[in-house]
Amino acid sequence: MPCPLCSPAILRRQARANADKDIKALAQNFIFANMVNLPYDPELSFELYPAIADQRAKALALSFTSGDTRELLLSGPPGRGKSGLAKSAVYALQEQGVQVVWLPVAGYMTLCKWDMDEKKMETNIRQIAKRVEVLVLDDLGVEGATEYTIRELIELLEYRHENGLRTFITSNYTIKMLAVYWKIDKYAGIPGPGDRLLDRVRGWYTKHEIPATMPSMRN
Repeated sequence: MPCPLCSPAILRRQARANADKDIKALAQNFIFANMVNLPYDPELSFELYPAIADQRAKALALSFTSGDTRELLLSGPPGRGKSGLAKSAVYALQEQGVQVVWLPVAGYMTLCKWDMDEKKMETNIRQIAKRVEVLVLDDLGVEGATEYTIRELIELLEYRHENGLRTFITSNYTIKMLAVYWKIDKYAGIPGPGDRLLDRVRGWYTKHEIPATMPSMRN
């Protein structure tokens, strides 16, 4: 007979409570706080998203906010509004009372590498990223493609997928570019960790590439 305390719904509630507690504690650290606590920008509301911008990307970000899309990868050239849409989703979810963590991927990898005096933070940042109800990973690809970073991403994304948690990823790299980027020389000719990571992102995530023909949102 299944254990009633081990149901997915109960485990998700417990994970959210634990993540809430850890996030409040870590928020005292200014580096972590600056990464996670996004200053509200009214110009990034979904209502003000430019009509000339990629409407498919907006529709997917709204679908993520509603929970209809649970794993989303927006890719495309810099300045096309990927991070802006992710922030719009964050603001909308926070208004709903949903716990959201925003992590630049490069910053996350830096925190994961901290040890010695920061050992407790190293452990917590991994657990928070795994357990929080909604996670935004911004700028996938700038962290450097090493065996270490790839294995960290596999562990993180596998955990979140298996536990039904929502993840929004932005990247300047399209899925085809990531296939090249995650290739590690010593695995030439045989499947390596980069292939495993690519297979998971390709299979689990709703993917949309914002065309380079779209106007830059920074002009």
